[in-house]
Amino acid sequence: MVNSVHCYLLKNVKFILLVTTHRRVAVEIKYEDANYVLYVYNTGAKIPVGVKQRLFTAGYTTKESAACGYGLYLVKKIVDKYGGKIEVISGERTTFIVCLPDRGRGKDDQNTCSKNCHNHGSTVTG
Repeated sequence: MVNSVHCYLLKNVKFILLVTTHRRVAVEIKYEDANYVLYVYNTGAKIPVGVKQRLFTAGYTTKESAACGYGLYLVKKIVDKYGGKIEVISGERTTFIVCLPDRGRGKDDQNTCSKNCHNHGSTVTG
């Protein structure tokens, strides 16, 4: 499950790196507060609010290929299935934060993914 999420997010990063220059990308994986947290950062342009609201919609893409638009949709479906949360923060850099509860603990009964999502990822800058 984590491999699928990681793979889809990195496919988007690969595309970004191929079509732009002077962009930095970082991936960080942590285990905190009984959750696995995956961060994917990039220093690209800020994601407009209208685009951000549709990122996880099946078939939505900003690319010019009809075959695109399902990666982030599938990431969201997987994350939801396992009781996690995905969040996108876009400002000076864009950060995708995927928080998944430890399978041994079951679903995120105490909602720690939501509570702690913004507290993670402060160590990577760029």
